[in-house]
Amino acid sequence: MTSRTIAGRGRAHQRGLTLIEIMITLAIVGVMAGAVLLSLGGRDAGSAGEAEAQRLASRLQIAADDVLVTRQPIALSADEDGYRFLRQGGAGLAPIEEGALAGEHALPRGLHLLADGERFSASGGTTIMIRADGLGDTAELVIAQRRGQGRWPVTFDGLRARAAAADREGR
Repeated sequence: MTSRTIAGRGRAHQRGLTLIEIMITLAIVGVMAGAVLLSLGGRDAGSAGEAEAQRLASRLQIAADDVLVTRQPIALSADEDGYRFLRQGGAGLAPIEEGALAGEHALPRGLHLLADGERFSASGGTTIMIRADGLGDTAELVIAQRRGQGRWPVTFDGLRARAAAADREGR
């Protein structure tokens, strides 16, 4: 801070901000930032839904590419809460243990998976086979909000997977 004497007054005039002024400014900025973050809170489920649809489409595409290279069928086993990939072997279907398709993927809280736009039956989920000859299953999967209208379709034609734009009208 600099100071100078103002002519005729006899006291120093200070330039700059005091510590109190800076602290009040920071408090106001903090409150405003908090308000912005809270207002964006409702968009988290939408962002998560879109990300999950993209993730499912990408993983289905990786599985289809893997099948074309290895010539070993892969199955997507899905239910309302998540999915996993299984490889066809001599003893039947077994979970994939390594790589991008390994492990069970649980959907984030507030989202669920639908098959052909409908909820899975009480008896369980569905299995979608991916085969190298192109005669595997096709699928219309939807990542949907448990509460709300957000729906993110994922289509699979046996060789290609695609996540479509969000359907906000619940169709």
